[in-house]
Amino acid sequence: MNSVLVEKHFEGKSVSEDDIKYARDRMQLQNFKISQKEEVEKDNYGAFILAGVLAFMLYMSLIMIGMQILKAVIEEKENRVVEVLLSSVHANELMSAKIIATTCAGLLQIIIWMLPFIFVSVTSLFVLPEKFQFSISLFQIGYFILNYGLGLVTFLGLYAAVGAIFDNISEAQQGAMPIMFLILIPFYICFTLIKDPTNSIAEISSMLPFAAIVVMPVRMAIIDVPLWQVGIATGINLMTLLFVFSFAGKIYRIGVLKSGKKPKWKDVYRWIKD
Repeated sequence: MNSVLVEKHFEGKSVSEDDIKYARDRMQLQNFKISQKEEVEKDNYGAFILAGVLAFMLYMSLIMIGMQILKAVIEEKENRVVEVLLSSVHANELMSAKIIATTCAGLLQIIIWMLPFIFVSVTSLFVLPEKFQFSISLFQIGYFILNYGLGLVTFLGLYAAVGAIFDNISEAQQGAMPIMFLILIPFYICFTLIKDPTNSIAEISSMLPFAAIVVMPVRMAIIDVPLWQVGIATGINLMTLLFVFSFAGKIYRIGVLKSGKKPKWKDVYRWIKD
């Protein structure tokens, strides 16, 4: 179709055959990374591959570890183990210890996954092909791990609260769907960065609650993000964590001892208000 349209467009016009051939050729675009440095860096596939890997690691890890703590809470309710534990410790202490232990394991896992990127960034012994080279600083790695830790604690609080509400895993998985969307939507937003790294949707969502956990580190892998935006995203993540724990602890404290009749959402709202 394109060839026919080009032929019709130039039909009867005094245009040379070379110009028509030039019009038929596909335009090859080369991306360049604009930063605060004086030099202009030629962009390649490496930055986008790195961004995709980081987004996938955040997405998979948050969902997998979140589902693990969800199942653990439900199993404790079913086996009545939680009643024995609560005779020795407070419910909030039990939930906090569970989340801290799981977060430490998750951080160790993500650090192991990040080792290849750390190795490439600090040594010149291993050099990738030019097309797949990427640049990642120790600051970006440190921020990614810190950001992941804050995000993991936040989502584990939500998953623990949902696990305390329900008595079986099938109902809990349905109840956890809104939490999964809080991870899934930012994950898909990250794909918009591939077509336009500076698009406004990704920029705004990288400083919004829950979305900042996934989108901001991916943005940092592709473009130079101003430090004030990184600071805002970190502050938002901290406030989101405090907000989640302000009601997750109340839900867990009451719901973990409830069994039998499935509570309605208005009952859960009453637990939060009490």
